Amino acid sequence: MHSYYVDNRRLIICDTSKTGATQTEMLLADIDDSLGLTSRATIRAILLLAPHAPVDILKVFLYKPQQIGKPFSDLAHELLRGTSDWTRAERELLGAYVSSLNRCFY
Repeated sequence: MHSYYVDNRRLIICDTSKTGATQTEMLLADIDDSLGLTSRATIRAILLLAPHAPVDILKVFLYKPQQIGKPFSDLAHELLRGTSDWTRAERELLGAYVSSLNRCFY
């Protein structure tokens, strides 16, 4: 099982499927260098429309869409829109609160 998160301009990949968990780190600068022309153009367009957009997470989504982007997106969708005792608004509020604790304002 893999888990991913972004911390201080690094992509952290944790692999817990083997005996003993391993962790791999990748600088987001390395991801910047590996993005294709279409992905770079998409990010530039987003920044033109919203200069303070949280593009680091978008870069991670675009880096390897099938291995990282789609699982991240599916997880976010399930957490925010899936079956829950919490309302959609309560889940959004919790997400905004946690983001503010992480100094990620959107």
